[in-house]
Amino acid sequence: MPVSVVVPAHNEEAVIGRCLTALFAGAEEGELDVVVVCNGCRDQTAEVARRAAPLATVVEIPVASKVAALNAGDRAARYFPRFYLDADIELSVDAVRQVAAVLEEGTVMCAAPRPFFDVADRTWPIRAFYDVWKEVPYRALDMVGSGVYALSEQGRARFGEFPELTADDQFVQQQFEPAELRSVGDASFVVHPPRRLRGLLAMRTRVYRGNRELASSGLARAAAPPSGAKTVLRLARQPRLAPSVAVYVAVNMLARRRAAGAAGPGWERDESARGRGTVPAQGEGGRRVVYVTSRYPAVSHTFILREVLALRAGGTDVETVSVRRADPGELLATADREEAERTWPILPLDRRAFVGAHLRAAGWHPVAYGRALAEAVGSAPPGWKGPVWQLFYFAEAIYLWDHADKAEARHLHAHMANVAADVCWLACSFGRMAQPRLGWAWSFTMHGPTELYSTERFNLARKVERADGVICISEYTKSQLMYLTGTDHWGKLSVVHCGTDLARYQYRPAPPPDGALSVLCVARLAPQKGLDVLVSAIGALVEGGADVHLTIVGSGPLEASLRQHAERRGVAQRVSFAGAVGQDDIADYYARADIFCLPSFAEGLPIVLMEAMATGCPVVATRVMGVPELVEDGVSGLLVAPGNVDELAGALGKLAGSAGLRESLGRAGRAKVEQAFDVVGCAAQVAQVLDEMAPAARRQP
Repeated sequence: MPVSVVVPAHNEEAVIGRCLTALFAGAEEGELDVVVVCNGCRDQTAEVARRAAPLATVVEIPVASKVAALNAGDRAARYFPRFYLDADIELSVDAVRQVAAVLEEGTVMCAAPRPFFDVADRTWPIRAFYDVWKEVPYRALDMVGSGVYALSEQGRARFGEFPELTADDQFVQQQFEPAELRSVGDASFVVHPPRRLRGLLAMRTRVYRGNRELASSGLARAAAPPSGAKTVLRLARQPRLAPSVAVYVAVNMLARRRAAGAAGPGWERDESARGRGTVPAQGEGGRRVVYVTSRYPAVSHTFILREVLALRAGGTDVETVSVRRADPGELLATADREEAERTWPILPLDRRAFVGAHLRAAGWHPVAYGRALAEAVGSAPPGWKGPVWQLFYFAEAIYLWDHADKAEARHLHAHMANVAADVCWLACSFGRMAQPRLGWAWSFTMHGPTELYSTERFNLARKVERADGVICISEYTKSQLMYLTGTDHWGKLSVVHCGTDLARYQYRPAPPPDGALSVLCVARLAPQKGLDVLVSAIGALVEGGADVHLTIVGSGPLEASLRQHAERRGVAQRVSFAGAVGQDDIADYYARADIFCLPSFAEGLPIVLMEAMATGCPVVATRVMGVPELVEDGVSGLLVAPGNVDELAGALGKLAGSAGLRESLGRAGRAKVEQAFDVVGCAAQVAQVLDEMAPAARRQP
């Protein structure tokens, strides 16, 4: 039989999605008649509720009153048993079924599941308060101020409309005799207590004020719950609980004084547990993930920015963190500058926040802090510098943990297996030890080739072993990690290609040659890119009578030596250096080029090749690492041996002499990118892999 659930909600956009998602998970069609009453909301509560639970009825009333919301919900609800549920708790449909079954027996008219207080990540004073609270006599009823109760049809007929009282649950409970009440021991729901003492004090003040109001109203029909004074005195004699009892007594005494006086508003609630960070609503995509990069955004890491934007567009909440603040000189595009504004940098440090993070970690979880520090030093790579750097990484990791925990984003994902992965690893390790129930996880995307050249320095094997999952950008990269690690860890390796923006890099037919054949290379001016080989190949073509011009886009330490090399080969006038170019302008370079060439000695899976292929520009690249997974020789481009000037010159000359070949390779290149390297599809695969490798934290007791 269906049951009704009434959820009053005043400015609850931060938690209503979590509440409704938990309620509808596993519910059968037609089983729940849920009415969300948005009362006097000034935020997006109604919109979030509709997205989270399309099957729920959302009622909006102008007055900000829980009592008015309860009565409006009663008018809209259709069935019994009927549940009344606060918006900031999590109640499962299984608990609803168990409580409803008790009410349908006929004897019990008011019932509730038992609360489970999720204090795993709360401060010690909050945990101490609830350690004592669960021992006091009225805790046995499990219904006082808990946030959910249910009535049978006969029980609801016991009174008319909800009266103008703060303590609606106390009022309802006192309409029944003890035999008509039941706390259903096998059913439970999750309560998220305040994060700070101020929030706890506000909540307890409201409880005392509500009890005083109810006692003076003449509406209570049963005796108030027994005092817990004797229990508190008994607990105070236990050395272990004495500090907790002191906290409990102090909070209640101050709250009682506030409730008796005029201080504070008539309705107080805890806001500290309602901040950013909720379980994603149904239909809103994946989890919240923190993307950590050594320096973000950057010209050479545009593919990360595209992936982040595509993930967000697909519904994944991605927060970006940069170990070092991005260099303003690298923010060449509008998207770069916008992303830099919303990215949190670890360095340079906010000293006050940094010290506060470590005090919080060491003060709340000293054992976990010590164990994480020991793990950092104990997992250092060989050499005396290893432990020293690990101490720096540990310091940054605690800072990152604090930032992510406050945002309730507990999946950390590093792009690259460098310092970003070290910091994620240690932050997650501390989080798991300090907050074992919150589902901390970490992963990284493995690119290469730099880390593959220095596997010990980058501690690569151990990172794979400690991570929850690794996204490899190519089959080649995956094979190298398989070589480094045991078969027990192979299952956590997934291949997801990086992708490019097909809307930005649109296909255009190969233009007819206009003067010199235009060859384009977009690369960092660094040794691994093999640019000296390309300049030599251009020299060989010119010596053979070809009319060709090379444009190199990018910056780096080898620019001066490359210019000198072009002078020596006699092609200085045929080689242009454009410098670094932002994403707003780079597409124009591809559009003007006849051939794109990337002569690297080592590559992961080059984004610039994807961009060129997306525009229909025929490509020549070296047969290294992951490149053959993108470029099929003779079909979607030409591949040559790395470092071979003659072979590279021959491939460029072959394309220079055949407009038809350039056109056919360009068409096939575009088709290849559309098929397997579209950033939207690749980001969707990333989201799926992240979701699979880090299941949501279990919150049930």
